Amino acid sequence: MIASASVAGTLYDLEYLVDTDGRRIAAFGYWAGYAGAAVSALALIAQAKGEICPPIAPMQDAATLRAAIAPALSALPQPPRVIIIGAKGRVGTGAADFCRTMGLAPTLWDMAETAHGGPFPEILDHEIFLNCILAMPGVPVFVPHTAKTTPRALRVIGDIACDPGSDFSPIKVYDQITDWVAPCAPRP
Repeated sequence: MIASASVAGTLYDLEYLVDTDGRRIAAFGYWAGYAGAAVSALALIAQAKGEICPPIAPMQDAATLRAAIAPALSALPQPPRVIIIGAKGRVGTGAADFCRTMGLAPTLWDMAETAHGGPFPEILDHEIFLNCILAMPGVPVFVPHTAKTTPRALRVIGDIACDPGSDFSPIKVYDQITDWVAPCAPRP
């Protein structure tokens, strides 16, 4: 029998791991965007039923995931309008691919569309907003705190970048992280 010793570890935020040229070498990727878009679709489907998104279970593969979501998504009265900011990056590409395979035509924004610094009322005209950017100094606010009381179509924010506690978060309507058991923050 081998005795084990308790070992303390250190958790590093690998998003900030860079090479000698300052380029990130560890970051969210394609499948984070794909899965984040899928969870956002599930959240909208649950809302349409007057529910909150249930816990997320592992899926065998992307085809199984799509097959599980497709019937409920097609049963919605109309396809949701989706806007993706950060659409040219790894995460945004995955989110856009999920949307397209589900028959949705996402609005694709990247740095050029947000360069004017806002406000961005177009975001509120979509039912789903997928945030796929790296939040850093100078990033404009995409969804201000006032959006909570503004007339809007927006029902689901898939903050795949997920940094609500950061001073640089472009989404100012929530301050909680979610997890697989509770994938949606409660409404304010």
